[in-house]
Amino acid sequence: MKHQFAIALVIAFACSLTLADSAHFKALYSFKGGADGQLPVALIADAAGNLYGIAQGSNEASCGQSCGTIFELSPTGGGWKKKTLYRFSGLSDGGEPTGQLVLDASGNLYGVAVAGGDSTCAFAGCGVVFELSPNGEEGGWTETVLYQFTNIANGSSPFALVQDKSGNLVGMNLVSCSDQVEFCGAIFQLSHTGSAWEESSVYIFPFALGEGTLLTIDNSGNIFGTSPASSRTSASCPASCGLIFELSPSNSGWTEKNIFFFTANQGGSGPTGAVYEDAGGHLFGTTANGGQGACYRGCGTVYELTKTSAGWSRTILHEFQPSQGGMPGAGLVADSAGNLYGTTYYGPNLTDCNGTGCGTVFKLTQNPNGKWSEKILHQFTGPSLALPSQLVIDGSGNLYGVARRGNQGGFGMVFQIIP
Repeated sequence: MKHQFAIALVIAFACSLTLADSAHFKALYSFKGGADGQLPVALIADAAGNLYGIAQGSNEASCGQSCGTIFELSPTGGGWKKKTLYRFSGLSDGGEPTGQLVLDASGNLYGVAVAGGDSTCAFAGCGVVFELSPNGEEGGWTETVLYQFTNIANGSSPFALVQDKSGNLVGMNLVSCSDQVEFCGAIFQLSHTGSAWEESSVYIFPFALGEGTLLTIDNSGNIFGTSPASSRTSASCPASCGLIFELSPSNSGWTEKNIFFFTANQGGSGPTGAVYEDAGGHLFGTTANGGQGACYRGCGTVYELTKTSAGWSRTILHEFQPSQGGMPGAGLVADSAGNLYGTTYYGPNLTDCNGTGCGTVFKLTQNPNGKWSEKILHQFTGPSLALPSQLVIDGSGNLYGVARRGNQGGFGMVFQIIP
């Protein structure tokens, strides 16, 4: 399936990572592969400062060593303790967890696995939505499958999940398109009714969406999604450049609107990660391509979308240059002062990491004149790719993230940066 190809592509680039000295950078944990897990892709944090994440690789033979784990990192005095909360088998409990973990007020974790579950789908199963809950035993957690997808006609392979203020889980998966040529995207919802969860279809897109699509949900229940690739094209982009969509609830159902089409020019294309929404309703995000730098198809951009009476207007806040790194691979986070933070796959030294420069963590600050300036907080060093992903920020402004292929073994790492 597509997700298996993507993992294989990342592994093909792997070597090892040597970390640059930095007073503000700290490697919290380096994965060892095998049963310890590898290929971390996401982090969230609780109010106590514990970190929870997904590692997409593990050593279960039932799914080719890529069943995946859910892990916890807890601060302990001067260090951090790593614990594997659950290791997927790739069978009825799911396999290859991905997307965004969700943490509720009671400390339960929710997520999706693109594989496992019902075996009627081709390849590795139809996928599941799962819950992990502390079970009262010392350090023990229990997995519960909330929903098993059953076939591609009705939806399978979930790859994104968020939670609304009512506690409903909203996610995205794949369904068969009407022309049976490719997969279309679909939004589903799981509602908690008593002791059970009920699944319902929110919206089925009449066009294909890339599996890199991630979701954001606001306090009004509006869902925003970024699709890095789509079979829906526009006059300015005969090939797929990506789009941002909005789904709004009403008494009569859901209304879908494509609020912005990206174009094949310097303005940026291929949006990455979920959009960040500030208190004023402005949306901020990144594109992997576009801009003026000659990284690949441009070094990428950071943009802002503002709602107007005529729709949504885009402002380019920053265009990456080769000397600054480029090709953002995830969305943004912001601190209390409105500074934006993110990561790039490319770094300034393009002779390192097989010509990619290994990647960076960056900060964008708005100057008094309204312009935005970039500061590189950390530059990864080679010879391998780091592939840093979405950041998490705590109440003190400390940043946490994962480097998918980082550390000497190339199995991935969790890091902290104090700006």
